[in-house]
Amino acid sequence: MTTKKRTLVIHPADESTEFLNVIYQGTDWTILSQNISDHSLRKLISEHDRIIMLGHGFPGGLFGNGRIMINESHADLLRPKTLVGIWCFANRFFEPNGLTGIYSDMIVSEPQEAELFGVDYTEQQIHQSNRMFAMAVRDAIISDEPISTFKEMYRSNTNPVINWNQDNFYHAYETIQI
Repeated sequence: MTTKKRTLVIHPADESTEFLNVIYQGTDWTILSQNISDHSLRKLISEHDRIIMLGHGFPGGLFGNGRIMINESHADLLRPKTLVGIWCFANRFFEPNGLTGIYSDMIVSEPQEAELFGVDYTEQQIHQSNRMFAMAVRDAIISDEPISTFKEMYRSNTNPVINWNQDNFYHAYETIQI
């Protein structure tokens, strides 16, 4: 008999990443969206088996509530956990810190990002990509086969945003090739 994983979602409140709420809506997971002390954050991480980190970030960690909430100093606590890291350049945080799980590189989710990286887009294509991406991540997290689940759900022959993002989603140290 398998035991249920105690899951902590760290998703700092931010209107531009609200589409990621789909990942944890309707679950009994612990949701952290507001600012708390680093001591309290570390305690929460220690008490949970799976840590899902969502939002804005950079190679040094996850931004939130006016600070870097998850950074290199958390790596030892995170290493033994089942991890999901969805923020821009999370791969550049995971890999140097020896973290494994499901994580992203740069994911285009806003017009400014599409323009910066030369991705053709319409507003509708970005919204479609964001919805499909969040649902695919949600289902991959709870699937026995996360890679194939994500591949099946997040694909398009006509949306250039999805096509660009597909190569920027990882499991362990391998790109999920769709």
